[in-house]
Amino acid sequence: MNRPGWIFTDENHIEEDDAFDTGRGSFRKYITAAGYFLKKAGKGMSVTGNFALTGALVLLGVWLWGRVMEALNGNTVFDGFMTWWLGALVFCLLAIWLVGAGIASLENLVKSERRKPAIFAWVLFLALAVLILADLEGFRIFSSSVLAVLSGSTGSAQQGSFLLFKFHPANPMLAVNLVVSKLAGLSVEAVMPFARNPNFILAFFIWSLVYAIVLLVGKNRVGTKTLHLLFAACGLGVLILLKSTSSITREQMVFFHGFAVVMLFFQVFLTYSLLRGLALQENGMVKRPDPFSTTFYAAQPQKENTGTGLPPSALTLALCVLFVLPVISDLGHQFYTNRTSAGILPDSAAFHKPGAGDMVVSGEVSIHSGPAYGDDIVGVLSKGALVFAKDRKSGWVNIGKDRWIPEKYVVSATAGALKSK
Repeated sequence: MNRPGWIFTDENHIEEDDAFDTGRGSFRKYITAAGYFLKKAGKGMSVTGNFALTGALVLLGVWLWGRVMEALNGNTVFDGFMTWWLGALVFCLLAIWLVGAGIASLENLVKSERRKPAIFAWVLFLALAVLILADLEGFRIFSSSVLAVLSGSTGSAQQGSFLLFKFHPANPMLAVNLVVSKLAGLSVEAVMPFARNPNFILAFFIWSLVYAIVLLVGKNRVGTKTLHLLFAACGLGVLILLKSTSSITREQMVFFHGFAVVMLFFQVFLTYSLLRGLALQENGMVKRPDPFSTTFYAAQPQKENTGTGLPPSALTLALCVLFVLPVISDLGHQFYTNRTSAGILPDSAAFHKPGAGDMVVSGEVSIHSGPAYGDDIVGVLSKGALVFAKDRKSGWVNIGKDRWIPEKYVVSATAGALKSK
């Protein structure tokens, strides 16, 4: 029995169902269209990502060449305007590449029959990437130190080595910095207090030898494992010999520290390569004899399968760390300090007093928060910039609150320049 106010007929139900089906059909059409659009956009980003990466690498090469020429010839190649636009373009291209590579990897991962090994490899890759990027400042210090060597600024170069040993003792570029400093005839005396003691280095090489022997149990990547074993055995043998004769010096310990960092870098990437190889095997893929090859083949002979859904190879990642990250970190630092430097000159004018000296910057110079190279860098001044000297202290000129530049990079612009105290 129908109650008052609740009168329904079969026709009402049919009309409501038809309306609901019509609305649901429209919703499904919108979802389908959105999914189709996103799929096409994803494929477009995947293809565009490769071109974006190529463009970014070319621009980074241009930046590196310009920075080297600046250091060798003493003249600024990239002023503030060029630095800003070049940095913005490079970072935009890298962002496009990251999005495209992420979409392509996700598609391959979805198509993979065994996803757990691939997910494990990605987790390992992301953990390693986080550890590397957490020490990005060390790569920037290395770049600045090498450029200082090229420009003949021994003080800045030695300061770079000091900062690397003190704050970034496990950075892979530390060993390269030591070699560059030695070839340039620079002293490593300043970093000696920060070198690890012989017992710590000895324990590390013992561990490296044991780990190398354990890795040889596996049959894959025998050549790379053997090379790792030889490095560990040689380092351990030489260190034991020097300790037994009591002839080891503090300078030698500095270089043993650098060699230990190289061994650690080798071990981390070898382990990553082995675990990534296990993920390949679980996915039914076999690797070429070359331990760092980036091409993979299916179990059937001569059938290539590029859609592995796995992160980059150990060789690709190692090349990025050694050659790309130092350049990116230098560009990123210059890009950031260029933005923060916009207010440096107007602010320094507030300290200009009658009789204070007008100073002209003789070359591109970093602005520090205090009168020491170890103080934070808060900006960069280009060659020819006019600053107002408020004070001088221990070879440094104060141009504003918490803003200091080395005195050797400024010259008097007027006859009434501020005299040294």
